[in-house]
Amino acid sequence: MKRKTLPVVLRAILVVAVLLAAFFLPADGFDWPEAWVVLGGYLMVSLAALVWMKRHDPGLLQERIESGSKPNTKKWDNRIMAAYSLGMLVMIVVCGLDRVRFRWSQVSLAVTITAFALFTFPVMLIFRVFLHNRFLSERVRIQNDRGHRVCTTGPYARVRHPMYLAIITLVLLLPPALGSLYGLLPALLVAALFVLRTYLEDRTLLRELEGYEEYARRVRYRLVPGLW
Repeated sequence: MKRKTLPVVLRAILVVAVLLAAFFLPADGFDWPEAWVVLGGYLMVSLAALVWMKRHDPGLLQERIESGSKPNTKKWDNRIMAAYSLGMLVMIVVCGLDRVRFRWSQVSLAVTITAFALFTFPVMLIFRVFLHNRFLSERVRIQNDRGHRVCTTGPYARVRHPMYLAIITLVLLLPPALGSLYGLLPALLVAALFVLRTYLEDRTLLRELEGYEEYARRVRYRLVPGLW
């Protein structure tokens, strides 16, 4: 096994272990079908993205693995992403307590099925973003070492931050898909974090990335066409 591969594998194992604990400890058991569907879908999408990057854009894969340790990563983004990770864990825990252990709220089967069906939109959008943006780092930084330039094709022709639109949509769909209404409270906070991240990243790109100001004049909206 290559030296760089081992930490990636260990990180993946740790993420899976944390997710299993966050889902099923609050639920006091494994009898939560919606959670298994979400976990299975997450693992399949993550694996598909990993295989695609390894075959078609290994530079992007390396960037996403190492971006957090790069010296020009924005410190405010590290704080936002730490809060995001914590917020997601809180949301999952609340959903487990609500849906399985205490049953604070009731979500109909039709709503759950609709939420799962709507996952198609953000997942497809994420893969389109991967196809069009080879600078899709996990952290906000200007990638001068990789020849960073403005991406204007695909979904970037409509909004400036389509990846964040996809993530916000996924986060807001997760609680009803998991059968919880109370989970929407932390989900809204997580979505707000990504709105803030969108604003701060956009401001950074306007100041530091050549050609972004002209692009922003042509593509006016950051997240939602006609709205913001």
